[in-house]
Amino acid sequence: RVRDQSAHVILPAKNAKIP
Repeated sequence: RVRDQSAHVILPAKNAKIP
């Protein structure tokens, strides 16, 4: 499940604005 990891990194990254 590569999409699971991608979504987990993109969702929180945009929410917390992590570089």
